[in-house]
Amino acid sequence: MRWLLILLPILMTGCSVFNTKPEIQIVYQKVEVPGPTVYCNIKHIDRPVDLVAGLKTTNDIHYKVKTLLADRELKEGYITKLETAVISCNQSN
Repeated sequence: MRWLLILLPILMTGCSVFNTKPEIQIVYQKVEVPGPTVYCNIKHIDRPVDLVAGLKTTNDIHYKVKTLLADRELKEGYITKLETAVISCNQSN
């Protein structure tokens, strides 16, 4: 029984010396997953009315400036709507 107490620790340390860790290799693989097909259904975005075309040469300068500023805001809103439509179509595909 005594020889077992002496031999057991020696055998356990011997097992730990020969126990080597396996090499771990990490391999990344890209898996293509088909997504649902979403069609871009955007309603027609109406072009704003051209306010500058309605200006006359007899209008005073203040009226012309107000009209030009209003036309600019309408066009900026139109451009923003178009950009949003393009971005939403690109994200859905």
